[in-house]
This record gives sequence, C-alpha cells and structure tokens, in this order.
Amino acid sequence: MVETNIPIMMPDKRAVKIICGLIILISGIIIGAGSTVMMIKHRVIFVDKVQKEPNDIAAKIAIKYSLNEQQILEVQKIMNKAFAQRRAFDAEQDKRRDDYAQVIISEMNSIMTPEQFAQWNKGFQEMRAKYKSRK
Repeated sequence: MVETNIPIMMPDKRAVKIICGLIILISGIIIGAGSTVMMIKHRVIFVDKVQKEPNDIAAKIAIKYSLNEQQILEVQKIMNKAFAQRRAFDAEQDKRRDDYAQVIISEMNSIMTPEQFAQWNKGFQEMRAKYKSRK
C-alpha cells in the first residue's frame, strides 16, 4: 500500500471567528426582534387622537371625489350635523356615567366604614380622572 501525503486544509482561525461572530450577531438580532414583537403584541398603545373638524373632512372628500361647490356645501352640512349629534351623544353618555358613578359611590358608602370608604373613594376618583383624561 502506498501512502500519499494529502494535505489537510485547515480553515483560517480568523475566518472561523468572524463566521461564529456573525452567527451570534444574527441570532441575537432575530431573538431581540421576536421578543420585541411579543412584548408589543399584547400591549395597547394610546396615541393622541387627532381632532378633525367637519370642514376639514368635507375638504378631503371634495378633493378625493372631485365635488362641485354645491356638493361641497351639502357635505359640510352633513358633517356639521353628524359632529353635533356625536357631541350630544357623548355628553349624554358622560352624564349617564356620572350618574351611575354616584350610585356606586353611595352604595359603597353604605357598606364601608368611613376610613375604608375614604380610601376606596380616593382610588375610584383617581381611576375616573384617568379615564376622563384619555378621552
């Protein structure tokens, strides 16, 4: 049997280190992105609502659908009426919520001691203020 010396090619140590480093870097990026998506997935992010005026909406509709002057005036009337109805509905709902909150407060006051009620009412009023500030 004849033995031949076949040179074995050893990879450059520097290249191996670079490849390992890139694999670790890419894995970290993928894991980080995945965990970020999972964190955000179940979180509600409140964004300040942009309050639009009825005439702004009518102007956008007029541009998008190439309305004439008569149509623009009619759309403005419709939007103004809709906004007025919505404001009236919101005011009515706010009054109902306030009335119901007063019922809850009086019922809780009737079963709690003054100290308990003071503590509960403080938390309840803070919760209501937080809710109203989000609107």
